[in-house]
Amino acid sequence: MPFTGRSSWNSQTMIRDAIEQRVFRNDLPVELVSKSLAALVEATIDLTVSNPSKAKTYRDSGFQMFWAGITK
Repeated sequence: MPFTGRSSWNSQTMIRDAIEQRVFRNDLPVELVSKSLAALVEATIDLTVSNPSKAKTYRDSGFQMFWAGITK
């Protein structure tokens, strides 16, 4: 089942809060950051399921890729 990016918390609100607190860059559209995170999460889950022995590498790399792209 694909990751939909929907959960009990609103990811766009979290992203806006991070921008206001100057944790995330303010030059990226919130919708793009949200969709990028959802896609990266889905890819990480798919790879982890298909190759569990590399799960930690996938998680760590996915986080590093996302964090490097959105932080100042």
